[in-house]
Amino acid sequence: AHPMTASPNVISSSLSTMKLLLLFSVIASVASFAPPGARRARLVSKSTPTTPTQLRVAEDAPPTADSEESQLSKLKAKATDLLSGLNLDGVLDNVDEIVANTMDGGDGEFGSRGELYVAAQFGLLLCILIGGVPVVGNFLMTLLGPVLLLVGALTILLGVNGLGAALSPWPVPAGNQDSLKTDGVFGQVRHPIYAGLLAATAGLSVTSGSATRLLLTAVLWYVLDVKSNFEEEQLMQKYGSEYSEYQGAVKGKFFPDELLQAMPWTGAE
Repeated sequence: AHPMTASPNVISSSLSTMKLLLLFSVIASVASFAPPGARRARLVSKSTPTTPTQLRVAEDAPPTADSEESQLSKLKAKATDLLSGLNLDGVLDNVDEIVANTMDGGDGEFGSRGELYVAAQFGLLLCILIGGVPVVGNFLMTLLGPVLLLVGALTILLGVNGLGAALSPWPVPAGNQDSLKTDGVFGQVRHPIYAGLLAATAGLSVTSGSATRLLLTAVLWYVLDVKSNFEEEQLMQKYGSEYSEYQGAVKGKFFPDELLQAMPWTGAE
């Protein structure tokens, strides 16, 4: 047998094919290392989105480096504008006018300028800075906290006793609740058990001096408020106009209406 020999044309053709394959491999490798967002952006830019699916793909495409740099530039420009407008010299130059505004007696009647609001504002700021209430701080800790805790526990017991067999943890009325509870503690507030929980947790927060507990009590208030709204929708569906009349007669959800009207911020005479 004779050894196989290749003609120059075959060798040249093979080399050309190998070069093309190598070129395609390099292109594919470079494309594979490109960021996914860049590849998606190129794919989206090649065709104008005409279908909802294409529109969603275009909207979901992550921002490019150029767009991110543009957003950063806008934020920097806004921050620069705000800081450039900061001029303490203008405040210092107007000290005399500011003092005159403060000392202005208004119409001469105490309270006409909102003195009580300003006193409450700066008084609370002072208490926050020193971390307590001067003089009466211990009184609040030893009296107000336990009183709230006791009142809250008692209110919960009255609410539980008033519901009796209709008691349920769910905001949907129990199936055996045939009549609407409107007497006893339910004649003072519409949700006495929730009111007791808030009073008891606030009392525990004050007694223990825990700011975290007090903050969580505020969150609990929000949760119970939303839950009670849902509960009242369910009660409205079950009792109809009877519950509407009850809402009109007992306006307080968690606190008696008489107590709320007595608060200074209500403006009641």
